[in-house]
Amino acid sequence: MLTLVVVHVALVFAGHYKSDYTKLMQGYDPYKYTTGVSGAGVCPDTGKPTLDNDVWEQLMASKPKQRSKITAIREHGFPRAAVCCLIAGMCFAFRSRAEFLDLQQGKHDVHAYSRRARNLVSNIVTDPIYEATKVVTFMKGLKDGPMKTYLSSLRLRFLCKKSLDCDRHVNVPRPMPRPMVKPSGDPKPMDLSSATATGSQQQRGPTNVCCFRCGNNGHYAREWTAPVQATKGPRNDTGYRHGQ
Repeated sequence: MLTLVVVHVALVFAGHYKSDYTKLMQGYDPYKYTTGVSGAGVCPDTGKPTLDNDVWEQLMASKPKQRSKITAIREHGFPRAAVCCLIAGMCFAFRSRAEFLDLQQGKHDVHAYSRRARNLVSNIVTDPIYEATKVVTFMKGLKDGPMKTYLSSLRLRFLCKKSLDCDRHVNVPRPMPRPMVKPSGDPKPMDLSSATATGSQQQRGPTNVCCFRCGNNGHYAREWTAPVQATKGPRNDTGYRHGQ
């Protein structure tokens, strides 16, 4: 195991680690489900998985999209460096998981403790830890004090606020869809009786007003016209009344 870790560390400090790691991760899935078969093993000298022929056939039948990769693995096996790096990577992730689940602040400050927890979580590439487990583990490792009390209350307030926001978003009232009225038969003529009645009322004028000059309803005082009173008297030959 120490040799595998040394090989992994050597690949880490190599200049082409990123490209090599990308190529190795492309073959990680075939390696995982090939070596995950019951009774499977990998020869350390040739890098070929030790499987029976019927197991190879079943494996290729269960993974039709990976048939070419499985055939290449069966014939040529895994490169020794690839096998060492993959195994060392899985061991490194397993060790990081174990250290994170048993993480304690101890004599470190909060900054160093948070950085250590963040680094351990980033090392767990395969089968990541649930977010709830991360929060509980981080809070459990903190020392008792005002910081832990503040973070506990802050987390409770944050969860309550988010739950209320989610509840308002989910239970927001939505307008009911209007029923669609399908037209039936021929179109009917428009009813203009109400429009005619309204127009006639506007022409006649308002009926609820009263003139303070004559006392009648239906018009204003500014619209009232006084009747002309005829003056009685004898007329002369010219047709005019006396006194005019």
